[in-house]
Amino acid sequence: MRKLRSIQCILNATHGIVSGRKDFFEAAFGKNIDEFLKIAMMPEEYIINRRKHENNGAYDWGKLYNKLSEIQINQFKEIVSNKKVLESDIKISTSIKMKKFLSHYIEAERIYQIRRAKKRELVQYIKDNQQVI
Repeated sequence: MRKLRSIQCILNATHGIVSGRKDFFEAAFGKNIDEFLKIAMMPEEYIINRRKHENNGAYDWGKLYNKLSEIQINQFKEIVSNKKVLESDIKISTSIKMKKFLSHYIEAERIYQIRRAKKRELVQYIKDNQQVI
């Protein structure tokens, strides 16, 4: 389920269009299966707005992801496979590295909710201030 949702996020970011050019395709989906799987595990906000987050959250997330052990990656996959990461997932984790890693999902969701609320406010403002012709 997670990989399917990640593909939807990639296509959302590209507005459903992925160029046939190799460099554009690789930027969207990764250069190989390992890169794609890494992208697919990113917080949705980082996938959709990768360029915006490439020098902050997504970069830090990637560094932490690369440091996870195979056991930690499997634990992580169990957590995110069918649901969003919750604060309780972070609290029960015994590894500081895993807590930092999982906190990216909470932060990314917070960023998404703020962006979504601003968009709703803008839409409402436009509706309230439209002049009837």
